[in-house]
Amino acid sequence: MLENSVTVFERDGLWVVSVVEHGETLEKEFLNEEFARTYAAGQALRIQKKVRQRN
Repeated sequence: MLENSVTVFERDGLWVVSVVEHGETLEKEFLNEEFARTYAAGQALRIQKKVRQRN
């Protein structure tokens, strides 16, 4: 099972937030990096994990 995590990365000109929780992955795309990071921070607080940056 995947560990709970929140990751922010850029893909095809969009900012993606990947949230893994209880083995399930949800990806949400944003046009704006700041919006993606704000959403990621909220999700990280919710699942009590730090946001990871993927290159």
